[in-house]
Amino acid sequence: MGFRFRKSFKIAPGVRVNVGKKSVGISAGVKGARVSVNSSGRKTTTVGLPGTGLSYSKTEKIGGSKTSIRSSSSNNAQPIRPDLQPAQPQEEKKKNGCCGCAVYAFIALLIIGALGSCIGGTDDKDKQTDTANDGTQAAVITQLTQTSDAVTEIDLGSSQTLTYTVDPSDFAMTADAVYATTSDSDVLAVSAECLSDPARVEVTLTGKAAGTADYTVRAADSDVQQTGQVTVHDRAAEQEAAEKAAAEKAAQEQASAEAAATQQAAQEQAAAQQSETVYITPSGKRWHRSASCAGKNARAVTMDQVGSRTPCQKCA
Repeated sequence: MGFRFRKSFKIAPGVRVNVGKKSVGISAGVKGARVSVNSSGRKTTTVGLPGTGLSYSKTEKIGGSKTSIRSSSSNNAQPIRPDLQPAQPQEEKKKNGCCGCAVYAFIALLIIGALGSCIGGTDDKDKQTDTANDGTQAAVITQLTQTSDAVTEIDLGSSQTLTYTVDPSDFAMTADAVYATTSDSDVLAVSAECLSDPARVEVTLTGKAAGTADYTVRAADSDVQQTGQVTVHDRAAEQEAAEKAAAEKAAQEQASAEAAATQQAAQEQAAAQQSETVYITPSGKRWHRSASCAGKNARAVTMDQVGSRTPCQKCA
């Protein structure tokens, strides 16, 4: 049994270097069609129908005139060995020496070119990857702009939605790219929904209890944010409180009016009493409502003139 050595190396997509015991060859092609050239100056062209086992093969010598054609099927196909040279006369071997050198040079150029393409392609891919990474790192939210009407008041149990556009507009939005928080979750509930085409955020505010709370809409990957303040109203409680305050105010006003009327009546009564006519005597210590009770020398005066005299026990 003879010793056989053969090794095949892939140097580029569709291109392989075949190293045998007596020759070196290179082949290129795609599925169903391939061209092989070896260092002996033989070129083999093979065309087949994938999956059928049928193929057509043509072998010719570069610069020569001998050509052999073979067709085969999956039943009796014989492998073609372009890397093994047929027996040649001594004269032809000498004649083909230069041709073999040329083929070696041609194969070397192909190998160098293929390696250069691979290295260059790898560098280009690395550059593209670096560029893509740079683009991804630079793609951050730079601005949030509120496009909906401002909301400063909301009823208990109701909701309002705010819309914010995102710059850049082609930012690749994710579910948590932008989030919303509240200063008092017992008063105000907030939630954020991130949307695309264009990039935007819809923030929903829901009143949970009467009071005032602040909210913040912020980008997760930067310091860009928007803030606001909302007052939650409990309309029923506010109406009840207003009615109660009105009733208390009316009661206070009525009490004040009654007190003023009582005071005025007392003042009028006092004034009337001061202007009432009574009778006194120059030496008497009492004042009298009746002149006959006052006696002789009695004179008529008003109450504000009686001085320190006391009422008469009989007529006053």
